Amino acid sequence: MTHRAEHPAATHHDPVEELLPDLYWVHGSVEFRPGRFLSRNMAIVRRGRELSLINAVRLSAEGERQLTALGEIKNVVRIGNFHGMDDRYYVDSHGARFWCLPGRQARPEPTPDELLAGDNMPFDGARLHVFSRARFPECAMILEQDGGVLLTADSLQYWADWSNCSPGMSEGAKQMGFALTMLVGPPWLRGATPEGGSLEGDFRALLDNEFDHMLGAHGGFFRGGARRAVAAAVAVAFS
Repeated sequence: MTHRAEHPAATHHDPVEELLPDLYWVHGSVEFRPGRFLSRNMAIVRRGRELSLINAVRLSAEGERQLTALGEIKNVVRIGNFHGMDDRYYVDSHGARFWCLPGRQARPEPTPDELLAGDNMPFDGARLHVFSRARFPECAMILEQDGGVLLTADSLQYWADWSNCSPGMSEGAKQMGFALTMLVGPPWLRGATPEGGSLEGDFRALLDNEFDHMLGAHGGFFRGGARRAVAAAVAVAFS
C-alpha cells in the first residue's frame, strides 16, 4: 500500500483579497529556515466558476473557505522552479489539474497533467513568457486585462514592505541584494544564469509585452506603471 507524504502545514497568511476583476491574491508566508519566515504570494485567476492558482499557497481552514467561495479549484500552475511545495495539496484534496513547464523541476511531484506552452494555457486571456536561457524552468504570465497584469515567481519581485517576514528579516534580505523596490530576484538571477551567459535577452523580450500591474511570488502587488518599474529593474540588474 502506498502512503502519501504529509502535505506541508499552512503558515500565516492574510485573507483572500480582490486585486482586479477576476484576479485575487493571498499574501502569505513560508518558513524557509526554522523559525524564520519570508512573505509568499498566491495569485488566483477566476474564469466563470473555475479557479486557477498560480504560485499555490496552502491556506488555513478559514482561508480555504474564502477561496472555495469564489469557485472551484480547477488548475494549479507552477511558473517558478523553486515554488510548488503546496501544489500537491490542491491536486490531492481538490482534484486540480497540475500545469508546469517541461524540464526538470526542483520538486518532481506532482506529475504534470499538462505542460505550459504558448498554445496550451490553463485559462483564456493570458500569454506565456518563458525565460528560455535560464538553467531551470521559469516563466511569467501576462493576463490580458486592465492594461495587462504580469505574474511572476522569483524572476521579478516588488517589495513594498517587509510584511509577513520575520522580525529582522530586512537586514538579511539586504545582504542578499533585496531592497524595497521592484527588482530582478538576486539569488534567483545568480542561480538561473548559465556559466558565461546572460538572461538579459529574456528580460528584454519580456518588456516587449504591455502590462500595467505586476504580482510576484514574494513582496507585494504593484498597481499601475509596472512596465516602467520592471524596465528600470532590468537596467539595474544588467548594468
